Amino acid sequence: MDEIQIPTDFSVVTDDDLGALEAQVRAAAAPLVPRAQGTGEPLTAEETASLQKLAAAVTGITDERKRRIGEASAAAASTRKTSEAVAAFSTDADKGAESDGTTETGKGKKKADSEEDAEEGEGGATVTAGGKKVRVADVAGRGTGKAPNVKGAEGEERKTGSRMLAAPNLPTVNAGTQFANLAEVAQAVEAQFAVYPSGATGQYIKTPVMYLKRDFPKELTIREGMDHEAVAKVFDFAADESRLPDGSLVAAAGWCAPSQIDYGLFELEGSAGMLDLPETQISRGGIQFTTGPDFSTIFGGTGYWHQTEAQVIAATSKPCMVISCPTFTEKRLEVEGVCLTGAFLQDRGYPEMVQRFVRGALKAHARKMNIFKINQIIAGSTLFDYTNVANLPVTTTEFKDLSVVNRLLGILDIQAMDYRYKYRMDPEALVETILPYWLIVSIRADVSRRMGLSLTDAETVTVAMFNTWMSDRNIRAQWIYDWQDVYNTTNTSIVGQTAGIFVMPTTVEAVLYAPGTWVAGVSDVVRLDTVYDSTNLALNQYTQLFTEEGILVAKRGFESRRIKTTIDPSGTLSATTNMVTG
Repeated sequence: MDEIQIPTDFSVVTDDDLGALEAQVRAAAAPLVPRAQGTGEPLTAEETASLQKLAAAVTGITDERKRRIGEASAAAASTRKTSEAVAAFSTDADKGAESDGTTETGKGKKKADSEEDAEEGEGGATVTAGGKKVRVADVAGRGTGKAPNVKGAEGEERKTGSRMLAAPNLPTVNAGTQFANLAEVAQAVEAQFAVYPSGATGQYIKTPVMYLKRDFPKELTIREGMDHEAVAKVFDFAADESRLPDGSLVAAAGWCAPSQIDYGLFELEGSAGMLDLPETQISRGGIQFTTGPDFSTIFGGTGYWHQTEAQVIAATSKPCMVISCPTFTEKRLEVEGVCLTGAFLQDRGYPEMVQRFVRGALKAHARKMNIFKINQIIAGSTLFDYTNVANLPVTTTEFKDLSVVNRLLGILDIQAMDYRYKYRMDPEALVETILPYWLIVSIRADVSRRMGLSLTDAETVTVAMFNTWMSDRNIRAQWIYDWQDVYNTTNTSIVGQTAGIFVMPTTVEAVLYAPGTWVAGVSDVVRLDTVYDSTNLALNQYTQLFTEEGILVAKRGFESRRIKTTIDPSGTLSATTNMVTG
């Protein structure tokens, strides 16, 4: 203890010396702490006094680091306010352009900004990184950019969303404080790193910084102690189309001067094409549920009878059908995560690159989650293979219909009607279908090659038009990425491969099911950690991002159909080919 020189004023000590001092203090205290906790020989009075001085030194070092972080934050805020003050002295021309909502780059910017601000108020944090606003829901949700408004059990407007909350024991933020954006989270991460010991070896410390707390209404939350009937009500409420808008589950000087470096980064990926499933919040490790008996099973039972008068007189036995006990299915939460390791020098020297990489990783994480959900649905669906001539003989009209539009609409309409018949659904009951995004290209090509259409009609086919044709058949279409493309198949000739393709695929699949057949369950808390690893710190590296998320997909309905067919965007019409059967 006598060899350690503890200053009376820590403000005069450099950052490096503070780190070295803390390492010395902690090393000196290491053999004393276990004994003070009752392990080993008790401390003498002199050792107790030394331990107290060492503890006071650690406290002083921590407080000094907090003070410096606070000063740095205040300086940054002052600089920002100064910049805003300077910006206020813009030219009258600039002010005029702003007042009518126009800029040199286009009109309507102010209106767009106000709409974006309105979205922020509706639920969900906004992150500003690399000059681009990115919403948390864009990388973690369904790709709509905001949490959907839903109606609660009593009809009131409710929202499902997430909050970024500070973890306990952070040096500059109180536990439970809600972060406004990822920039504040980054400041908390930096502050946490500042209080880690410097130069220590053989240490690994993982410290929670932020919890992403999901706030689902009670009607969408599966809680501990719920019986099976209560769980079923949560699922039914999640899949109830009438809660959502429009009754849909659906849920944008001179050449000698040196060149200036452009640190901007090219960024293409978006959040469109995410699978839209009703979600429930899972507070434990999984769920148990049962579909119960379907109508086709009840209708085909042996307990129905009809007797003539003679049979009645003869006291003919009347069969009865036994009500069987349902079997329960258990689904456990599985985990999807992402971990990024960065370098301190890279973070300081090129922060735009780090921010852009993190944004890309979070979007890739959301895509991984999307692929998991899709694969669960595909695995739980029954294949209806129209490419097999045993199922679709060459003599049938459906086989001879070469039009992509007609074939798809005809096949899906047949399957939807068969589905409704099997379960005696309302004849106009909605059925959902999932389609890959690239299919719209084949549809457009097919229509544009048709005879007898005006150029305008032939060249303006949109997704919305095809959705309308599907809606007329009481089928709601979802167009998604991450299925039947290079990210979710081993087929090297499919859409999105590195080498590119020259023609579209000639085989396509669709999934068809009743609304509520598939429900996603998510864990209630997602945690983001910082990691102190002395081995990596020796290489000037640290864990930039570490997070994991619980997810499950439950099949609550009776049947999900996977429909496979060939397509040929030739534009051939029935009037130009022999459609006679046989």
